[in-house]
Amino acid sequence: MSKMEFKSTTLSGLYVVQPQAYRDARGSLTRLFCKQEFKAAGLDKEIVQINQSVTVARGAVRGMHYQKPPFAEIKIIKCLRGKVFDVAVDLRAGSSTIFQWYGVELSAQQGNAIYIPEGFAHGFQVLEENSELLYMHTKPYSPEHEGAVRYDDPKIGIRWPLPIGDVSERDKKHPLLDEKYKGINFMNCRGCGTLLHHEFIDLGQAPPSNSFLTEQQLRQTEAKYPLKLFVCGKCFLVQLDEYKRSKEIFSDDYVYFSSYSRTWLEHAQRYVDMMMQRFDLNADSLVVELASNDGYLLQYFKTKGVPVLGIEPSLSVARAAIQKGIETVIDFFGFGLARDLSTKGRRADLITANNVLAHVPDLNDFIKGMKVLLKPGGVITVEFPHLMELIDNNQFDTIYQEHFSYFSLHTVKGIFEKNGLKVFDVETLKTHGGSLRVFAAHVEDKAKDVSARVRDLLSLEQNKGMLSMEYYQGFSRKAEKVRSDIMDFLSREKKAGKRIVAYGAAAKGNTLLNYCGISRDSIDFVVDASEHKQGKFLPGSHIPVVSEERIGQTRPNFILILPWNLKDEITQQLAYVRQWGARFVIPIPSLEVF
Repeated sequence: MSKMEFKSTTLSGLYVVQPQAYRDARGSLTRLFCKQEFKAAGLDKEIVQINQSVTVARGAVRGMHYQKPPFAEIKIIKCLRGKVFDVAVDLRAGSSTIFQWYGVELSAQQGNAIYIPEGFAHGFQVLEENSELLYMHTKPYSPEHEGAVRYDDPKIGIRWPLPIGDVSERDKKHPLLDEKYKGINFMNCRGCGTLLHHEFIDLGQAPPSNSFLTEQQLRQTEAKYPLKLFVCGKCFLVQLDEYKRSKEIFSDDYVYFSSYSRTWLEHAQRYVDMMMQRFDLNADSLVVELASNDGYLLQYFKTKGVPVLGIEPSLSVARAAIQKGIETVIDFFGFGLARDLSTKGRRADLITANNVLAHVPDLNDFIKGMKVLLKPGGVITVEFPHLMELIDNNQFDTIYQEHFSYFSLHTVKGIFEKNGLKVFDVETLKTHGGSLRVFAAHVEDKAKDVSARVRDLLSLEQNKGMLSMEYYQGFSRKAEKVRSDIMDFLSREKKAGKRIVAYGAAAKGNTLLNYCGISRDSIDFVVDASEHKQGKFLPGSHIPVVSEERIGQTRPNFILILPWNLKDEITQQLAYVRQWGARFVIPIPSLEVF
Protein backbone atom coordinates (compact mmCIF):
# COMPACT_ATOMS: atom_id res chain seq x y z
CA MET A 1 0.00 0.00 0.00
CA SER A 2 1.32 3.44 -0.95
CA LYS A 3 2.42 5.66 1.94
CA MET A 4 2.62 8.81 -0.21
CA GLU A 5 0.11 10.64 -2.40
CA PHE A 6 1.41 12.66 -5.37
CA LYS A 7 -0.96 15.50 -6.27
CA SER A 8 -0.66 17.24 -9.65
CA THR A 9 -0.68 21.03 -9.78
CA THR A 10 -1.46 23.62 -12.43
CA LEU A 11 2.19 23.47 -13.57
CA SER A 12 3.35 20.39 -15.49
CA GLY A 13 5.84 18.28 -13.53
CA LEU A 14 5.23 20.08 -10.21
CA TYR A 15 3.70 17.93 -7.46
CA VAL A 16 2.59 18.29 -3.86
CA VAL A 17 3.53 15.18 -1.92
CA GLN A 18 1.37 14.14 1.02
CA PRO A 19 2.81 11.29 3.10
CA GLN A 20 0.73 9.15 5.41
CA ALA A 21 1.59 9.61 9.09
CA TYR A 22 1.36 6.75 11.57
CA ARG A 23 0.26 7.94 15.00
CA ASP A 24 -0.08 6.29 18.40
CA ALA A 25 0.17 7.28 22.05
CA ARG A 26 3.91 7.82 21.72
CA GLY A 27 3.60 10.30 18.81
CA SER A 28 3.91 9.79 15.06
CA LEU A 29 6.11 8.33 12.32
CA THR A 30 6.16 9.90 8.83
CA ARG A 31 8.10 8.75 5.81
CA LEU A 32 10.12 11.69 4.41
CA PHE A 33 11.36 10.00 1.25
CA CYS A 34 11.05 6.61 -0.43
CA LYS A 35 12.89 5.97 -3.68
CA GLN A 36 10.55 3.09 -4.53
CA GLU A 37 7.39 5.18 -4.13
CA PHE A 38 8.81 8.12 -6.06
CA LYS A 39 9.82 5.71 -8.82
CA ALA A 40 6.33 4.19 -8.86
CA ALA A 41 4.97 7.71 -9.42
CA GLY A 42 7.34 8.21 -12.36
CA LEU A 43 9.62 10.56 -10.38
CA ASP A 44 12.73 8.44 -10.55
CA LYS A 45 15.81 10.60 -9.87
CA GLU A 46 18.68 10.06 -7.47
CA ILE A 47 19.02 12.38 -4.47
CA VAL A 48 22.67 13.49 -4.18
CA GLN A 49 22.54 16.34 -1.63
CA ILE A 50 20.39 17.17 1.43
CA ASN A 51 20.35 20.67 2.93
CA GLN A 52 18.61 22.32 5.85
CA SER A 53 17.57 25.92 6.55
CA VAL A 54 16.18 27.72 9.58
CA THR A 55 14.58 31.14 9.12
CA VAL A 56 13.86 33.13 12.25
CA ALA A 57 11.58 36.03 11.38
CA ARG A 58 7.91 35.74 10.37
CA GLY A 59 7.37 37.35 6.95
CA ALA A 60 10.98 36.79 5.82
CA VAL A 61 11.43 35.73 2.18
CA ARG A 62 14.13 33.53 0.66
CA GLY A 63 14.51 33.11 -3.12
CA MET A 64 13.77 32.79 -5.94
CA HIS A 65 16.69 30.49 -6.84
CA TYR A 66 17.43 27.85 -9.48
CA GLN A 67 20.38 26.15 -11.20
CA LYS A 68 21.08 26.22 -14.94
CA PRO A 69 21.99 23.21 -17.10
CA PRO A 70 23.92 20.99 -16.80
CA PHE A 71 23.32 21.45 -13.06
CA ALA A 72 19.58 21.99 -13.37
CA GLU A 73 18.13 20.17 -10.39
CA ILE A 74 15.00 18.68 -8.92
CA LYS A 75 14.22 19.82 -5.39
CA ILE A 76 11.99 18.17 -2.81
CA ILE A 77 11.15 20.63 -0.04
CA LYS A 78 9.67 19.63 3.32
CA CYS A 79 8.91 21.71 6.41
CA LEU A 80 10.23 20.07 9.59
CA ARG A 81 9.26 22.86 12.00
CA GLY A 82 6.87 25.79 11.73
CA LYS A 83 5.04 26.84 8.58
CA VAL A 84 5.99 28.46 5.24
CA PHE A 85 4.32 29.55 2.00
CA ASP A 86 6.40 27.72 -0.62
CA VAL A 87 6.49 29.00 -4.22
CA ALA A 88 7.76 27.56 -7.52
CA VAL A 89 7.99 29.57 -10.77
CA ASP A 90 8.10 27.90 -14.20
CA LEU A 91 11.12 29.23 -16.15
CA ARG A 92 11.25 26.51 -18.83
CA ALA A 93 11.71 28.04 -22.27
CA GLY A 94 8.80 27.17 -24.53
CA SER A 95 6.61 25.97 -21.67
CA SER A 96 2.92 26.79 -22.00
CA THR A 97 3.01 27.97 -18.35
CA ILE A 98 6.29 29.91 -18.42
CA PHE A 99 6.49 32.66 -15.74
CA GLN A 100 3.46 31.26 -13.93
CA TRP A 101 3.82 30.45 -10.25
CA TYR A 102 2.31 28.00 -7.83
CA GLY A 103 2.22 28.37 -4.05
CA VAL A 104 1.40 25.90 -1.30
CA GLU A 105 1.51 26.07 2.48
CA LEU A 106 4.03 23.59 3.90
CA SER A 107 3.98 22.87 7.61
CA ALA A 108 5.37 20.40 10.10
CA GLN A 109 1.82 19.65 11.18
CA GLN A 110 0.61 18.75 7.67
CA GLY A 111 3.77 16.84 6.86
CA ASN A 112 3.46 17.67 3.17
CA ALA A 113 6.25 18.41 0.70
CA ILE A 114 6.64 19.92 -2.77
CA TYR A 115 8.41 18.25 -5.70
CA ILE A 116 9.97 20.91 -7.95
CA PRO A 117 11.32 19.81 -11.37
CA GLU A 118 14.25 21.23 -13.30
CA GLY A 119 13.67 24.66 -14.79
CA PHE A 120 11.76 26.11 -11.83
CA ALA A 121 12.83 28.90 -9.48
CA HIS A 122 12.05 28.25 -5.82
CA GLY A 123 11.50 30.40 -2.77
CA PHE A 124 9.32 30.73 0.32
CA GLN A 125 7.93 33.10 2.94
CA VAL A 126 8.01 32.23 6.63
CA LEU A 127 4.56 32.10 8.27
CA GLU A 128 5.78 31.03 11.72
CA GLU A 129 8.99 32.04 13.47
CA ASN A 130 11.95 29.66 13.42
CA SER A 131 10.64 27.60 10.55
CA GLU A 132 12.93 24.80 9.46
CA LEU A 133 13.06 23.33 5.95
CA LEU A 134 14.67 20.20 4.56
CA TYR A 135 15.88 20.31 0.93
CA MET A 136 16.64 17.19 -1.14
CA HIS A 137 18.53 17.84 -4.41
CA THR A 138 19.30 15.73 -7.48
CA LYS A 139 22.39 17.84 -8.33
CA PRO A 140 25.10 19.32 -6.09
CA TYR A 141 25.27 23.06 -5.60
CA SER A 142 27.24 24.79 -8.38
CA PRO A 143 27.81 28.55 -7.83
CA GLU A 144 28.70 29.20 -11.50
CA HIS A 145 25.37 27.69 -12.61
CA GLU A 146 23.20 29.47 -10.07
CA GLY A 147 20.41 31.76 -11.23
CA ALA A 148 17.63 33.73 -9.58
CA VAL A 149 14.59 35.88 -10.23
CA ARG A 150 13.30 38.62 -7.94
CA TYR A 151 10.72 37.69 -5.34
CA ASP A 152 8.78 40.88 -6.25
CA ASP A 153 9.17 40.73 -10.04
CA PRO A 154 5.96 42.20 -11.53
CA LYS A 155 6.23 39.91 -14.57
CA ILE A 156 5.70 36.94 -12.23
CA GLY A 157 3.41 38.65 -9.74
CA ILE A 158 3.72 36.34 -6.73
CA ARG A 159 1.04 37.12 -4.14
CA TRP A 160 2.82 36.61 -0.83
CA PRO A 161 0.40 36.03 2.07
CA LEU A 162 2.20 38.40 4.48
CA PRO A 163 3.89 41.79 4.07
CA ILE A 164 7.48 41.26 2.93
CA GLY A 165 9.82 41.07 5.91
CA ASP A 166 13.53 40.24 5.98
CA VAL A 167 15.17 39.72 2.59
CA SER A 168 18.90 39.24 2.04
CA GLU A 169 20.78 42.00 0.22
CA ARG A 170 21.75 39.42 -2.37
CA ASP A 171 18.12 38.49 -3.11
CA LYS A 172 17.14 42.17 -3.34
CA LYS A 173 19.71 42.76 -6.08
CA HIS A 174 18.56 40.07 -8.52
CA PRO A 175 17.56 41.77 -11.79
CA LEU A 176 13.97 41.99 -12.95
CA LEU A 177 13.00 39.95 -15.98
CA ASP A 178 12.91 41.87 -19.25
CA GLU A 179 11.28 41.13 -22.60
CA LYS A 180 14.46 39.49 -23.90
CA TYR A 181 14.41 36.75 -21.28
CA LYS A 182 12.79 33.64 -22.75
CA GLY A 183 13.49 31.16 -19.96
CA ILE A 184 15.87 28.27 -19.35
CA ASN A 185 16.71 26.34 -22.51
CA PHE A 186 17.09 22.71 -21.60
CA MET A 187 15.33 19.42 -21.87
CA ASN A 188 15.77 16.04 -20.25
CA CYS A 189 15.26 12.79 -22.11
CA ARG A 190 11.76 11.48 -21.39
CA GLY A 191 13.11 7.96 -21.71
CA CYS A 192 16.20 7.87 -19.49
CA GLY A 193 16.35 11.37 -17.96
CA THR A 194 19.67 12.40 -19.51
CA LEU A 195 20.10 16.14 -20.12
CA LEU A 196 19.76 16.78 -23.87
CA HIS A 197 22.38 18.77 -25.79
CA HIS A 198 22.27 17.38 -29.36
CA GLU A 199 19.89 19.02 -31.82
CA PHE A 200 18.38 16.70 -34.43
CA ILE A 201 16.41 19.16 -36.58
CA ASP A 202 14.77 22.58 -36.19
CA LEU A 203 11.66 23.07 -38.35
CA GLY A 204 10.91 26.50 -36.91
CA GLN A 205 7.62 27.59 -35.33
CA ALA A 206 4.38 25.83 -36.21
CA PRO A 207 0.83 25.48 -34.85
CA PRO A 208 -0.37 22.05 -33.69
CA SER A 209 -0.96 20.06 -36.87
CA ASN A 210 -4.50 18.90 -36.03
CA SER A 211 -5.74 22.26 -34.71
CA PHE A 212 -7.97 23.09 -37.66
CA LEU A 213 -9.49 26.56 -37.76
CA THR A 214 -12.98 27.92 -38.31
CA GLU A 215 -13.49 31.00 -40.47
CA GLN A 216 -13.94 33.10 -37.34
CA GLN A 217 -10.66 31.83 -35.88
CA LEU A 218 -8.79 33.04 -38.99
CA ARG A 219 -9.16 36.57 -37.62
CA GLN A 220 -7.56 35.62 -34.30
CA THR A 221 -3.90 35.27 -33.38
CA GLU A 222 -2.78 31.70 -33.98
CA ALA A 223 -0.54 30.07 -31.38
CA LYS A 224 2.68 28.55 -32.71
CA TYR A 225 5.25 26.41 -30.95
CA PRO A 226 8.84 25.32 -31.65
CA LEU A 227 9.36 22.22 -33.80
CA LYS A 228 12.88 21.62 -32.56
CA LEU A 229 13.95 18.05 -31.86
CA PHE A 230 16.84 16.70 -29.80
CA VAL A 231 18.45 13.28 -29.70
CA CYS A 232 19.54 11.69 -26.43
CA GLY A 233 23.23 10.85 -26.33
CA LYS A 234 22.58 7.90 -24.01
CA CYS A 235 19.46 6.03 -25.25
CA PHE A 236 19.16 7.76 -28.68
CA LEU A 237 15.50 8.67 -28.25
CA VAL A 238 14.64 11.55 -30.62
CA GLN A 239 12.17 13.89 -28.98
CA LEU A 240 10.30 17.16 -28.94
CA ASP A 241 9.57 18.99 -25.72
CA GLU A 242 5.93 19.17 -24.56
CA TYR A 243 5.46 22.80 -25.54
CA LYS A 244 1.72 22.30 -25.77
CA ARG A 245 0.16 19.93 -23.26
CA SER A 246 -1.29 16.70 -24.58
CA LYS A 247 -4.59 17.53 -22.86
CA GLU A 248 -4.85 20.63 -25.05
CA ILE A 249 -3.94 18.74 -28.25
CA PHE A 250 -6.23 15.73 -27.72
CA SER A 251 -9.22 17.82 -26.71
CA ASP A 252 -12.94 17.18 -26.91
CA ASP A 253 -13.11 18.43 -30.52
CA TYR A 254 -10.17 16.41 -31.88
CA VAL A 255 -10.70 15.95 -35.63
CA TYR A 256 -8.73 12.82 -36.53
CA PHE A 257 -11.07 9.84 -37.04
CA SER A 258 -9.20 6.63 -37.98
CA SER A 259 -12.15 5.05 -39.78
CA TYR A 260 -11.95 7.51 -42.70
CA SER A 261 -8.97 5.63 -44.14
CA ARG A 262 -9.84 2.43 -46.01
CA THR A 263 -6.17 1.39 -45.94
CA TRP A 264 -6.06 1.77 -42.17
CA LEU A 265 -9.26 -0.22 -41.66
CA GLU A 266 -7.88 -3.07 -43.77
CA HIS A 267 -4.68 -2.97 -41.73
CA ALA A 268 -6.71 -3.20 -38.50
CA GLN A 269 -8.75 -6.15 -39.78
CA ARG A 270 -5.62 -8.10 -40.76
CA TYR A 271 -4.16 -7.42 -37.32
CA VAL A 272 -7.26 -8.75 -35.56
CA ASP A 273 -7.29 -11.93 -37.65
CA MET A 274 -3.62 -12.55 -36.92
CA MET A 275 -3.90 -11.93 -33.17
CA MET A 276 -6.97 -14.17 -32.86
CA GLN A 277 -5.08 -17.04 -34.44
CA ARG A 278 -1.68 -16.52 -32.83
CA PHE A 279 -2.79 -15.98 -29.22
CA ASP A 280 -6.08 -17.93 -29.15
CA LEU A 281 -8.25 -15.03 -28.02
CA ASN A 282 -11.86 -15.93 -27.23
CA ALA A 283 -14.98 -14.90 -25.32
CA ASP A 284 -13.09 -15.23 -22.01
CA SER A 285 -10.35 -12.80 -23.09
CA LEU A 286 -10.20 -9.02 -22.74
CA VAL A 287 -8.64 -6.81 -25.40
CA VAL A 288 -7.83 -3.24 -24.37
CA GLU A 289 -6.80 -0.63 -26.91
CA LEU A 290 -5.01 2.51 -25.77
CA ALA A 291 -5.97 5.58 -27.81
CA SER A 292 -8.81 3.59 -29.35
CA ASN A 293 -10.07 6.54 -31.41
CA ASP A 294 -13.44 5.84 -33.05
CA GLY A 295 -13.35 2.08 -32.53
CA TYR A 296 -11.79 1.39 -35.94
CA LEU A 297 -9.92 -1.68 -34.59
CA LEU A 298 -11.90 -2.93 -31.61
CA GLN A 299 -15.01 -3.28 -33.78
CA TYR A 300 -13.39 -6.28 -35.49
CA PHE A 301 -12.61 -8.02 -32.19
CA LYS A 302 -16.17 -7.34 -31.06
CA THR A 303 -17.69 -8.99 -34.13
CA LYS A 304 -15.65 -12.10 -33.30
CA GLY A 305 -17.15 -12.26 -29.81
CA VAL A 306 -14.07 -11.05 -27.90
CA PRO A 307 -14.78 -8.59 -25.04
CA VAL A 308 -13.14 -5.20 -25.66
CA LEU A 309 -12.41 -1.96 -23.82
CA GLY A 310 -11.25 1.24 -25.45
CA ILE A 311 -9.38 4.02 -23.67
CA GLU A 312 -9.55 7.33 -25.51
CA PRO A 313 -9.06 10.88 -24.16
CA SER A 314 -10.80 12.79 -26.97
CA LEU A 315 -14.55 13.03 -26.51
CA SER A 316 -15.34 13.56 -30.20
CA VAL A 317 -13.86 10.27 -31.42
CA ALA A 318 -14.76 8.35 -28.24
CA ARG A 319 -18.43 9.13 -28.86
CA ALA A 320 -18.17 7.59 -32.31
CA ALA A 321 -16.79 4.39 -30.76
CA ILE A 322 -19.53 4.27 -28.14
CA GLN A 323 -22.13 4.62 -30.89
CA LYS A 324 -20.67 1.43 -32.40
CA GLY A 325 -21.33 -0.37 -29.11
CA ILE A 326 -17.69 -0.32 -27.97
CA GLU A 327 -17.21 0.32 -24.25
CA THR A 328 -14.84 3.27 -23.96
CA VAL A 329 -13.20 4.99 -21.00
CA ILE A 330 -12.79 8.67 -21.88
CA ASP A 331 -9.48 9.47 -20.21
CA PHE A 332 -5.73 9.60 -20.73
CA PHE A 333 -4.02 6.29 -20.05
CA GLY A 334 -1.27 6.04 -17.48
CA PHE A 335 -0.23 4.28 -14.31
CA GLY A 336 -3.09 5.72 -12.25
CA LEU A 337 -5.86 4.62 -14.62
CA ALA A 338 -4.23 1.21 -15.08
CA ARG A 339 -4.14 0.69 -11.34
CA ASP A 340 -7.83 1.62 -11.04
CA LEU A 341 -8.85 -0.81 -13.79
CA SER A 342 -6.68 -3.56 -12.36
CA THR A 343 -8.22 -3.25 -8.89
CA LYS A 344 -11.64 -3.64 -10.56
CA GLY A 345 -10.52 -6.93 -12.09
CA ARG A 346 -10.19 -5.59 -15.64
CA ARG A 347 -6.74 -6.78 -16.56
CA ALA A 348 -6.06 -7.46 -20.23
CA ASP A 349 -5.03 -10.55 -22.17
CA LEU A 350 -4.04 -8.24 -25.02
CA ILE A 351 -3.14 -4.55 -24.88
CA THR A 352 -2.79 -2.89 -28.25
CA ALA A 353 -1.41 0.62 -28.77
CA ASN A 354 -1.21 1.63 -32.41
CA ASN A 355 0.60 4.88 -33.17
CA VAL A 356 0.06 6.27 -29.69
CA LEU A 357 3.49 5.89 -28.09
CA ALA A 358 4.79 8.93 -29.98
CA HIS A 359 1.94 11.01 -28.53
CA VAL A 360 2.80 10.25 -24.89
CA PRO A 361 4.69 12.96 -22.96
CA ASP A 362 5.42 10.70 -19.95
CA LEU A 363 6.66 7.47 -21.51
CA ASN A 364 7.64 5.70 -18.31
CA ASP A 365 4.27 6.35 -16.65
CA PHE A 366 2.48 5.05 -19.77
CA ILE A 367 4.55 1.87 -20.06
CA LYS A 368 4.41 1.26 -16.32
CA GLY A 369 0.62 1.45 -16.70
CA MET A 370 0.68 -1.23 -19.40
CA LYS A 371 2.56 -3.57 -17.09
CA VAL A 372 0.00 -3.05 -14.31
CA LEU A 373 -2.94 -3.62 -16.68
CA LEU A 374 -1.51 -6.75 -18.34
CA LYS A 375 -2.42 -10.22 -17.08
CA PRO A 376 0.54 -12.48 -16.11
CA GLY A 377 0.52 -14.34 -19.43
CA GLY A 378 -0.75 -11.46 -21.53
CA VAL A 379 0.68 -9.76 -24.60
CA ILE A 380 1.23 -6.12 -25.55
CA THR A 381 1.59 -4.95 -29.14
CA VAL A 382 2.75 -1.45 -29.96
CA GLU A 383 3.02 0.03 -33.45
CA PHE A 384 5.05 3.14 -34.20
CA PRO A 385 6.89 4.69 -37.15
CA HIS A 386 10.47 3.43 -37.24
CA LEU A 387 13.02 6.20 -36.71
CA MET A 388 15.40 4.47 -39.11
CA GLU A 389 12.84 4.88 -41.92
CA LEU A 390 12.21 8.51 -40.97
CA ILE A 391 15.90 9.35 -41.29
CA ASP A 392 16.79 7.17 -44.26
CA ASN A 393 13.71 8.26 -46.26
CA ASN A 394 13.69 11.93 -45.24
CA GLN A 395 10.27 11.76 -43.58
CA PHE A 396 10.70 15.02 -41.70
CA ASP A 397 7.01 15.86 -42.23
CA THR A 398 6.07 13.19 -39.67
CA ILE A 399 7.47 15.60 -37.05
CA TYR A 400 4.72 17.65 -35.44
CA GLN A 401 3.47 18.87 -32.06
CA GLU A 402 1.39 15.78 -31.40
CA HIS A 403 4.46 13.55 -31.77
CA PHE A 404 6.66 13.96 -28.71
CA SER A 405 8.99 11.01 -29.42
CA TYR A 406 10.52 9.06 -32.33
CA PHE A 407 11.71 5.51 -31.74
CA SER A 408 14.17 2.86 -32.78
CA LEU A 409 13.72 -0.73 -31.59
CA HIS A 410 16.81 -0.26 -29.43
CA THR A 411 15.21 2.67 -27.59
CA VAL A 412 11.82 1.00 -27.10
CA LYS A 413 13.44 -2.17 -25.83
CA GLY A 414 15.37 -0.18 -23.22
CA ILE A 415 12.35 1.77 -21.97
CA PHE A 416 10.22 -1.38 -21.76
CA GLU A 417 12.90 -3.25 -19.82
CA LYS A 418 13.22 -0.32 -17.43
CA ASN A 419 9.55 -0.78 -16.61
CA GLY A 420 9.48 -4.56 -16.21
CA LEU A 421 8.50 -5.61 -19.75
CA LYS A 422 10.45 -7.51 -22.41
CA VAL A 423 10.25 -7.25 -26.18
CA PHE A 424 9.98 -10.81 -27.48
CA ASP A 425 9.08 -10.27 -31.14
CA VAL A 426 8.93 -7.58 -33.80
CA GLU A 427 7.47 -7.16 -37.27
CA THR A 428 8.26 -4.56 -39.91
CA LEU A 429 5.24 -2.86 -41.48
CA LYS A 430 4.66 -0.61 -44.48
CA THR A 431 2.28 1.71 -42.64
CA HIS A 432 3.27 5.38 -42.17
CA GLY A 433 6.24 5.01 -44.46
CA GLY A 434 7.76 2.13 -42.49
CA SER A 435 6.72 1.11 -38.98
CA LEU A 436 7.45 -1.52 -36.36
CA ARG A 437 5.01 -3.73 -34.50
CA VAL A 438 6.60 -4.72 -31.22
CA PHE A 439 5.35 -7.65 -29.11
CA ALA A 440 6.02 -7.40 -25.37
CA ALA A 441 5.27 -9.36 -22.22
CA HIS A 442 6.17 -9.35 -18.55
CA VAL A 443 9.87 -10.01 -17.93
CA GLU A 444 8.70 -12.77 -15.58
CA ASP A 445 6.90 -14.56 -18.45
CA LYS A 446 9.27 -17.42 -19.31
CA ALA A 447 6.90 -18.90 -21.91
CA LYS A 448 7.77 -16.22 -24.47
CA ASP A 449 11.27 -16.51 -25.87
CA VAL A 450 12.89 -13.60 -27.66
CA SER A 451 12.71 -14.22 -31.41
CA ALA A 452 15.53 -14.04 -33.93
CA ARG A 453 13.71 -11.12 -35.57
CA VAL A 454 14.38 -8.97 -32.51
CA ARG A 455 18.07 -9.81 -32.52
CA ASP A 456 18.35 -9.28 -36.28
CA LEU A 457 16.70 -5.85 -36.23
CA LEU A 458 18.79 -4.70 -33.27
CA SER A 459 21.88 -5.72 -35.23
CA LEU A 460 20.64 -3.87 -38.32
CA GLU A 461 20.10 -0.68 -36.30
CA GLN A 462 23.55 -0.96 -34.78
CA ASN A 463 25.16 -1.60 -38.18
CA LYS A 464 23.32 1.45 -39.57
CA GLY A 465 25.00 3.53 -36.87
CA MET A 466 21.90 4.30 -34.81
CA LEU A 467 23.88 3.90 -31.59
CA SER A 468 26.24 6.72 -32.54
CA MET A 469 25.56 10.44 -32.75
CA GLU A 470 27.00 10.70 -36.27
CA TYR A 471 23.95 8.91 -37.71
CA TYR A 472 21.66 11.74 -36.60
CA GLN A 473 23.72 14.62 -37.98
CA GLY A 474 22.96 16.32 -41.27
CA PHE A 475 19.26 15.47 -41.36
CA SER A 476 18.32 19.15 -41.65
CA ARG A 477 20.03 19.43 -45.04
CA LYS A 478 17.72 16.75 -46.48
CA ALA A 479 14.65 18.68 -45.35
CA GLU A 480 16.01 21.92 -46.78
CA LYS A 481 16.46 20.25 -50.17
CA VAL A 482 12.81 19.14 -50.25
CA ARG A 483 11.67 22.64 -49.28
CA SER A 484 13.73 24.22 -52.04
CA ASP A 485 12.46 21.77 -54.68
CA ILE A 486 8.79 22.16 -53.73
CA MET A 487 8.94 25.96 -53.68
CA ASP A 488 10.65 26.02 -57.09
CA PHE A 489 7.98 23.69 -58.51
CA LEU A 490 5.06 25.72 -57.13
CA SER A 491 6.54 29.03 -58.28
CA ARG A 492 7.22 27.73 -61.78
CA GLU A 493 3.80 26.15 -62.31
CA LYS A 494 1.83 29.03 -60.82
CA LYS A 495 3.64 31.46 -63.13
CA ALA A 496 2.62 29.19 -66.00
CA GLY A 497 -1.01 29.60 -64.95
CA LYS A 498 -1.47 26.09 -63.60
CA ARG A 499 -4.01 25.26 -60.89
CA ILE A 500 -2.63 23.29 -57.95
CA VAL A 501 -4.62 21.65 -55.16
CA ALA A 502 -3.76 19.17 -52.43
CA TYR A 503 -5.30 15.96 -51.18
CA GLY A 504 -5.37 14.82 -47.54
CA ALA A 505 -5.56 17.28 -44.63
CA ALA A 506 -3.11 15.11 -42.70
CA ALA A 507 -0.92 16.24 -39.84
CA LYS A 508 2.22 15.45 -41.84
CA GLY A 509 0.94 17.69 -44.63
CA ASN A 510 0.58 20.61 -42.24
CA THR A 511 4.18 20.21 -41.11
CA LEU A 512 5.34 20.26 -44.73
CA LEU A 513 3.21 23.28 -45.71
CA ASN A 514 4.21 25.36 -42.69
CA TYR A 515 7.91 24.49 -42.93
CA CYS A 516 7.90 25.49 -46.61
CA GLY A 517 5.80 28.61 -46.02
CA ILE A 518 3.10 27.47 -48.47
CA SER A 519 -0.28 29.24 -48.34
CA ARG A 520 -3.46 29.77 -50.39
CA ASP A 521 -1.40 31.78 -52.87
CA SER A 522 0.12 28.51 -54.09
CA ILE A 523 -2.53 25.87 -53.30
CA ASP A 524 -6.20 26.64 -53.88
CA PHE A 525 -7.66 24.09 -51.49
CA VAL A 526 -7.09 20.70 -49.89
CA VAL A 527 -9.54 17.81 -50.23
CA ASP A 528 -10.25 15.48 -47.32
CA ALA A 529 -12.77 12.67 -46.88
CA SER A 530 -13.45 13.54 -43.24
CA GLU A 531 -16.56 15.65 -42.79
CA HIS A 532 -15.07 16.75 -39.45
CA LYS A 533 -12.34 18.65 -41.34
CA GLN A 534 -14.39 19.91 -44.28
CA GLY A 535 -15.43 23.55 -44.00
CA LYS A 536 -12.41 24.35 -41.83
CA PHE A 537 -8.95 25.71 -42.63
CA LEU A 538 -5.50 24.18 -42.23
CA PRO A 539 -3.50 25.49 -39.27
CA GLY A 540 -0.79 27.93 -40.28
CA SER A 541 -1.31 27.93 -44.05
CA HIS A 542 -5.09 28.68 -43.77
CA ILE A 543 -5.83 26.65 -46.90
CA PRO A 544 -9.55 25.68 -46.96
CA VAL A 545 -10.55 22.02 -46.55
CA VAL A 546 -13.26 20.85 -48.97
CA SER A 547 -14.92 17.66 -50.20
CA GLU A 548 -13.75 15.69 -53.24
CA GLU A 549 -16.48 17.16 -55.44
CA ARG A 550 -14.40 20.32 -55.83
CA ILE A 551 -11.79 18.42 -57.83
CA GLY A 552 -14.27 17.58 -60.55
CA GLN A 553 -15.65 21.11 -60.50
CA THR A 554 -12.28 22.89 -60.81
CA ARG A 555 -10.26 20.30 -62.82
CA PRO A 556 -6.81 21.16 -61.39
CA ASN A 557 -3.56 20.54 -63.23
CA PHE A 558 -1.68 19.12 -60.25
CA ILE A 559 -2.74 17.33 -57.06
CA LEU A 560 -0.18 17.37 -54.24
CA ILE A 561 -0.67 14.22 -52.14
CA LEU A 562 0.16 15.22 -48.57
CA PRO A 563 -0.36 11.79 -46.88
CA TRP A 564 2.18 10.19 -49.24
CA ASN A 565 2.00 6.94 -47.26
CA LEU A 566 -1.50 6.49 -48.75
CA LYS A 567 -0.33 7.23 -52.30
CA ASP A 568 -1.68 4.01 -53.83
CA GLU A 569 -5.12 4.36 -52.24
CA ILE A 570 -5.44 8.02 -53.24
CA THR A 571 -4.22 7.69 -56.83
CA GLN A 572 -6.65 4.81 -57.40
CA GLN A 573 -9.48 6.82 -55.89
CA LEU A 574 -8.66 9.86 -58.07
CA ALA A 575 -7.80 7.97 -61.26
CA TYR A 576 -10.51 9.92 -63.11
CA VAL A 577 -8.39 13.12 -63.03
CA ARG A 578 -6.24 11.60 -65.79
CA GLN A 579 -9.17 12.34 -68.14
CA TRP A 580 -8.18 16.01 -68.25
CA GLY A 581 -4.45 15.40 -67.95
CA ALA A 582 -3.97 16.14 -64.26
CA ARG A 583 -0.79 14.88 -62.61
CA PHE A 584 0.04 13.83 -59.08
CA VAL A 585 2.86 15.27 -56.94
CA ILE A 586 4.58 13.43 -54.07
CA PRO A 587 6.88 15.54 -51.82
CA ILE A 588 8.67 12.84 -49.75
CA PRO A 589 11.38 11.51 -49.78
CA SER A 590 12.06 13.78 -52.77
CA LEU A 591 9.83 15.66 -55.18
CA GLU A 592 8.12 13.36 -57.70
CA VAL A 593 5.63 14.40 -60.40
CA PHE A 594 3.80 11.60 -62.25
